[in-house]
Amino acid sequence: MNDHQDLQALISNYFLRTALVPVAVIGITLLILYFAFNQYVSKKNMRMLQQEIHHYSQDVLINESEHIKERLDVVISSARLLQDEHRSLFSEADAFGLPAGQPSFAVAENGMFYKTDKVGSSLYYSSTTKLTGAQRKKAIASEAMDTTFRSLVEHHPYIVAAYFNSHDGMHRHYPYVDRAYEQYESHLNIEEHDLYYPADQIHDPERRAVWTGAYLDPVTNTWMISCLVPVYKDDFLEGVSGVDVTIESMVDDLFDREHHWDAILFVLDERGVIMAMTEAVEGSPKLKGLVEHVYREAAKSSSQAQESDDLIDESTFTGVSKRTWADRLEVSELISDGEPYLMMEQSVRGTGWKVMAFVEKNRVFKTIDKLKDRAKSVGYAAIAFILFFFFVLFYYLHISSRKIAVQIGTPIKRLAEKTATVGTTQMDNELMQSNIAEIDQLNRNFVKMVDELHSRTKRSIADEIESQMQEKEVRLYHEKSLIDPLTGLYNRYKVDEVIIDEVARAKRYEHELSVIALDIDLFKSVNDIYGHIAGDTVLVDFAWILKSNARTTDIVARMGGEEFVVISSNTGLEAATVLAVKLRRLIDNRRFPINHHVTASFGVTSYKKGDTPADLFDRADKALAQAKDEGRNQVISLP
Repeated sequence: MNDHQDLQALISNYFLRTALVPVAVIGITLLILYFAFNQYVSKKNMRMLQQEIHHYSQDVLINESEHIKERLDVVISSARLLQDEHRSLFSEADAFGLPAGQPSFAVAENGMFYKTDKVGSSLYYSSTTKLTGAQRKKAIASEAMDTTFRSLVEHHPYIVAAYFNSHDGMHRHYPYVDRAYEQYESHLNIEEHDLYYPADQIHDPERRAVWTGAYLDPVTNTWMISCLVPVYKDDFLEGVSGVDVTIESMVDDLFDREHHWDAILFVLDERGVIMAMTEAVEGSPKLKGLVEHVYREAAKSSSQAQESDDLIDESTFTGVSKRTWADRLEVSELISDGEPYLMMEQSVRGTGWKVMAFVEKNRVFKTIDKLKDRAKSVGYAAIAFILFFFFVLFYYLHISSRKIAVQIGTPIKRLAEKTATVGTTQMDNELMQSNIAEIDQLNRNFVKMVDELHSRTKRSIADEIESQMQEKEVRLYHEKSLIDPLTGLYNRYKVDEVIIDEVARAKRYEHELSVIALDIDLFKSVNDIYGHIAGDTVLVDFAWILKSNARTTDIVARMGGEEFVVISSNTGLEAATVLAVKLRRLIDNRRFPINHHVTASFGVTSYKKGDTPADLFDRADKALAQAKDEGRNQVISLP
C-alpha cells in the first residue's frame, strides 16, 4: 500500500497547520482563562456569601438560643423555689398552715380519692393506692403548697400550672381541675409517669432541675413542657414538684421579625419535635405543609411526642448531606419536594434543644447564579465569534496554501517525472524553466547528472562483471578451504568458525549446545597392517556413517587423522549422549571393506554458563581420554 503524500497536498496541509494551530491554541487558551477566571470569581463570591451565612447564624441563632435559655433559667428558679419549700414542708409539716382551711375529700366510683373543695389546687390519689392515715394526713398537709402555687401561676409570665406528684400516687395540681377523677387515669403508676421518673434517683442522681420533652396536655389540649425538681426528705424521694409552661408562652415573641433571605426558624426538642417556628413559615408552602404534618401526627399520639414527628422526615426530604463551610460552620444541605434548602442549627445551653434556621438555597445564591449565567452567556458568544473567525481564516489560508503549493509543487512534480526516465531509452535531459531559483538549479544539476550517468554506466558494467567473477572465485576457494578433501566433511577451520558463533548464541539466548569428540580406536594398526590406502578407505566409510546418522543441523568435521567432532546446537547433554551411543553401536556393527573390526571411543559434554569454546573442547577431550583409558569402544559424558 502506497502511503506517500502528494507534494502539493503536503505543502498545503503543512501551511494550514502551521497557521491555524497557533490561532486555535491561543483562542482555546483565552477561553479557558476566561472561564477559569469566572469560576474563581464565583468561588470567591460564594465564599463571601458563606461567611455572611456564618455570621448570620452566629448573630441570630446564638441570640435566639440565649433568649430561650434566659427564659428557661427563670422557670428553673421558680421550680427551685418549690423544691426548697416542699422539702421544708415534709421535714416540718406542723410549721405550715392551711391557707383555705380544712379541705374535704370523697372517693369516686372508679376508686380515686379526690378533693371536693374547688378552692386552691385539685388533689387525687390513684385508685391503686391503699389509703391510710398517713396518706390522708399528707393530703391535708400539702394544702400548704397552694400559696406558692398560686403566686407562681398568677404572677409568672410563663408558668400556667404547678403541681406535686408523691411517690405513693398523690397528684396535687394548681389551678383546680374539676372532676379530676375523670380527667386522669384511675390506675396511675406514678413512678413510671413522664412527669415523675425523669427526676427520680436513677434518672436524676444529682437532684437537679430537669426538663421534659414537649407533650400534649390531656386536660387543656395544649402543647407544653415541664420543669421537674425532686423533693427529698433526707435521702428518701417523697415526690416530684413541677411547673408547666406552654410552648406558646415561652416563645410567643420569638422569631416574629423578618430575617435575612426570609429565613425560617424552628425550635426543636432533643427528639426533633418542633416546639416553635417563625411566622414566615407561611412563605414556604413546602415547609408549612411539613410542619402541619408534624403537629397533626403529634396530636394523634397520646401525651408524649413520638420519634415519627421529627422535623427531618425521610418521606419529605429526598436527600440530606452535611459539609463544613467557612470557620468550621456545619451546614446541612437538604431537598424538600425538589427544592434545595440550607439548614443551620445552634444548641440551647443546658438542654437538648436546638434552634434551627432554614434558607432556600436558590434565594441565597440567586445573585451569584445570575452573574454566573451572564458570564457563561458572554463565554458562549466568544466561542461563537472565535468559531466564525476561525472559519473565515481557514478559508483564506486554504486558498493561499493551494496557490503556493501549486507554485512549488508543479515544477518539482515535472522534475520527478523526468527522473523516472533515467536509465531508459526515453530519458529526458531537456532543461526545464521555472520561477524558483532553487528548482531551476536542481533541473540544471539533473541534466548534468544524466550526462555523467551515461558515461559512468558503461564503465561500471564492465567493472561489475569483473568484480562478480573475482567474488565467485574467492567464494569457491574459501569453501574448498573448509572441506576435508578425503572425507568431504568440514575441517578444523570450519569448526573454529562455527564453535565461536554457537557459544555466543548459547550465551545470549540461553540455548543448549553439545560437543561430541570421537577417535577411531587403534587406527595406527590399520595403516601398519593394510597400508595407508586401506586406512583412507576406512576413514571415508567412517565419515559416511557419521554424516548419514547425524542431524542436518549438526556440524560433523574431521579434526585430523582419525579424530572427529560433532557440534550439536539446541541439544542437551542427554540427547547428545544418545546420539553418541547410536554412532558407537553403528560403527561397532559395521563391516568395513578390509577384514578388520573397527571401533571408536566417544567423549560428550555440553555448554555451561561462562564456558568458552576452549572450555567445551577441553571437557570433550577429557571425556574421550577417559573412554580410552577405561577400555575404548564406549561413550563417556562429562557435564
